[in-house]
Amino acid sequence: MMKTPADQRTICCDSCSLPAVSLDPLSGAHFCASHFNARFEDAVARTITESRMILPGDRVAVALSGGKDSTVLAVLLAKLHPDLRDSGLVAITVDEGIAGYREETVGSACKLCERLGIGHLVVSFGDRFGATLDAMVRESPKRACTICGVLRRTLLQQAAAEWGATKVATGHCLDDESETALMNCLSGAAGRISHAESGPGAGVPRIKPLRAMSEKDITLYALLNDIPIPRAECPYARTSLRAEVRGMMGYLEYRYPGTAAKVVEGYSGIAESLRRHRTPLPARRCTLCGQPSSGEHCQCCTILRMVGQGPEPGAPTKRSGQV
Repeated sequence: MMKTPADQRTICCDSCSLPAVSLDPLSGAHFCASHFNARFEDAVARTITESRMILPGDRVAVALSGGKDSTVLAVLLAKLHPDLRDSGLVAITVDEGIAGYREETVGSACKLCERLGIGHLVVSFGDRFGATLDAMVRESPKRACTICGVLRRTLLQQAAAEWGATKVATGHCLDDESETALMNCLSGAAGRISHAESGPGAGVPRIKPLRAMSEKDITLYALLNDIPIPRAECPYARTSLRAEVRGMMGYLEYRYPGTAAKVVEGYSGIAESLRRHRTPLPARRCTLCGQPSSGEHCQCCTILRMVGQGPEPGAPTKRSGQV
């Protein structure tokens, strides 16, 4: 039987009479575009304030991949902290050298920075490490995510330090945090768990303003505010463990709303307990590059040597140009 117009009732925002665009699965509340935006921005601002992520005098480098999460992060930081725009905010894009993928996202990142009026630095694996990611993993593509993660973090930290950043902001969201927690538990990585949310560490301190926001809400915020979302997907992502864990967490969150937040909360508690009972390791430096390291060689140099790009002991290491 066909529905009558009366059956096709428009669901309205709980705070006004405008059509709703979002439903909070935990509270059952509906929000129109305006109230959703305000709620989203307030939540991010609260995360930054309560955790003292950005303080007066900070210079923030945004890790801008050109993807959805980092793009929304850059837009929000420029909006919520206009005082940073003159000289306290810069975007850093790492070009790993992934054919058919990075071209679009780097181009999108460049256009966004022009639109926001903030500085933009593009640094590449080829310039810093002597080879693209595609070349490094040609024989074993399943190692791509592990290799890429270590080298990308190293290059981002280096570029941020050279620019004079006091904080590095990444677009990690609630989904990312819950996936990482589950992956570390599945792999029995007690060392990684005890270092979770451990603060500044050896490099420029990292902050995650979107860590309490779901990927679904980030996507909706981008759509409602005409923020461009590149459709390119990394060709290596589908071969990773994270891809399978993402599917598991997505299913659990759908069946039991709030699961991701509970996983992160529980993981953070375990990490804090492990840290309290952890014996601090003596300060060491990598014998190849001189950077802080928990062992003889840092992760970056270990990876580079594994793929035939690392320095031999005693050889000078390559540094990226000034940014």
